[in-house]
Amino acid sequence: MTVRAGKAYQVNISSYELVKEAVDEIVRDFNGRLDVFVANSGIAWEEGPLIDGAMDTMSKVFKVNLEGTFYCAKAAALHWRRQRQEGTTADGKPLENYLSGSFICTASIAAHTTISPQVQAVYNASKAAVVQACKSLAVEWTGLARANTVSPGYIKTEILDFIPEEARNLNKDRTPMGREGETGELKGAYLYLASDASSYVTGIDILVDGGYCAL
Repeated sequence: MTVRAGKAYQVNISSYELVKEAVDEIVRDFNGRLDVFVANSGIAWEEGPLIDGAMDTMSKVFKVNLEGTFYCAKAAALHWRRQRQEGTTADGKPLENYLSGSFICTASIAAHTTISPQVQAVYNASKAAVVQACKSLAVEWTGLARANTVSPGYIKTEILDFIPEEARNLNKDRTPMGREGETGELKGAYLYLASDASSYVTGIDILVDGGYCAL
């Protein structure tokens, strides 16, 4: 088996032209094909109640969390449509061991519940929209690609840094497993949705939240 080394690409997720340019470059660099796309970019709302928040910040949150997801979806789907129609890689070689594309978005438990005592209507709405977008794309892309979301709970990443320690402890208490998750505990959901093990799975959201939304 040939293992291809990874490579980092810097891209401004708030520009469709730059997203498409980066996706096209990646496809050229990696065997002329696209199998899986994970749309993972997201930013928090840190300004408290909407009534006191800056509208520029609101626009930025929606630009990254929602519009950026659509930009990624469109750029990826163009390759999946061509692969479906032509059955070849971008450089004309036979497309082997390929069923369909897999589009995976990172949503959040905020798509399912308001997270008291945090006040973040803008973030919650942006992530709820991501879940609904992928459900809609799952139908729109039937036969072309699958579209699913993963909704993490409280995971130990920088996006939680703005939350006061008291609030973080309260959220741990409200999580049945009694702790924040580790980033590595998300990988099973993404690997499942990326692989052919989920070939008949589309339009779903997988909660990885320690049971937070079960209450």
